[in-house]
Amino acid sequence: MKKKLMRSFLQKNEINVCMVELLKKYGAYIRAKAIRAVSNEAEREELTAGIIIHLYEKLSKMVYTEEGKFEYWLHTVVNHYIISWRRKRAKKLPISDIELERIPSASPSLGETLHRERLYEILWKAVDALEDSQREILLLHFQHGVRLTQIAEMKGIPYNTFYKKFKKTLVTLEHLCIELGLTYDENLWLQSHQP
Repeated sequence: MKKKLMRSFLQKNEINVCMVELLKKYGAYIRAKAIRAVSNEAEREELTAGIIIHLYEKLSKMVYTEEGKFEYWLHTVVNHYIISWRRKRAKKLPISDIELERIPSASPSLGETLHRERLYEILWKAVDALEDSQREILLLHFQHGVRLTQIAEMKGIPYNTFYKKFKKTLVTLEHLCIELGLTYDENLWLQSHQP
């Protein structure tokens, strides 16, 4: 079967015979690839027809000439066609359909700025209320970007011991912030916006 397919494939005047043989042998494979690629029945039929037409064009141009690697070539052609088909069908919103009100402004409002300043004021008061060693750890990590492993090495403390101390410092800082008037929602906001 393969030799017959190859002979008809390599002889340009028998392209129609070759396509019939190709669809008999690999039609189920092509349909399976289309089923995996698309769930909608109409789109699946469109994709399958597109793959078959694409293969016919490739065969009529004599793109494939190597012997023994036909299945690999077919697999590559089918996959590339599916990828390009998906790209063409990707839904792109025209700019006129985008609601400009939904796009967030780049600059924060005055209320947000004042709220953020109040939060940072509470945070710095809480940081100042910490012990010197705790404050130093937090500033090194969050302000200067020093990794926790590096700080543990600088302090000469095993990492696990240092990490427990660091977590305890964060819990202490959280309690101090709440004592200074930080609400639960503001605390969550502050945790999500750590420097």
